[in-house]
Amino acid sequence: MPLFEAASTGDTATVAQLIGKGADVDAKGGAYCRPALILAAQNGRTETVELLLGEGANLEATEEHGWTAVMLAAKDGDDRMLELLLSKGANVEAKTKNGGTALILATLTGQTAAVELLLNKGADIEAKDDRWQNPALILAAYYGRTATAELLLGKGANVETRSKDGRTALLIVAEGGNSTTANLLLSKGADVDAKAPDGSTALMVASRYGHTAMVTSTSRPCRDTRRTT
Repeated sequence: MPLFEAASTGDTATVAQLIGKGADVDAKGGAYCRPALILAAQNGRTETVELLLGEGANLEATEEHGWTAVMLAAKDGDDRMLELLLSKGANVEAKTKNGGTALILATLTGQTAAVELLLNKGADIEAKDDRWQNPALILAAYYGRTATAELLLGKGANVETRSKDGRTALLIVAEGGNSTTANLLLSKGADVDAKAPDGSTALMVASRYGHTAMVTSTSRPCRDTRRTT
């Protein structure tokens, strides 16, 4: 049995035996040419991961798309594995070939607990992926990850940060019609008058797409300008 296969199934005894016989601890195999450490990590094999790291496995080893073990654990929301990898010093700012960090990947899949673990380890809350140039808050807004957005804002994310195409998180949710996320952003001070590159405000965008609840959320009450005597 190859080392990567034993690691994938969590057969720690066989992994130890193979290493003892001289197997390369960082040898890759299987789909996406993944090293044993990544295969063990993505399958939640904590005992095997600890053995591999103890035998000198490269914590930052990547598969063919540039993903590391900590990225997969974050994306999948495997908090136990993520905590283990972070405790061993995994690089929270490592990037995939598309430029995504573990924080970006966890945000995309709505893994709020993983996002918090990464932030507590110093992950850059405003980091942007290289391909689309969007920070985590923008992604949370776009994909409707309200709980993740709330955590990000609570940890200091800039509510007025903009996407690559120049929109704030509020403008993005105005198009999608997620009034829950919109109300969250407004409660955190989002500028209701911020404009998209075409000059539209969140109210205009919500109206354009027929999102009635959003129109109510983003409307300002009219001031009574009548003179009194």
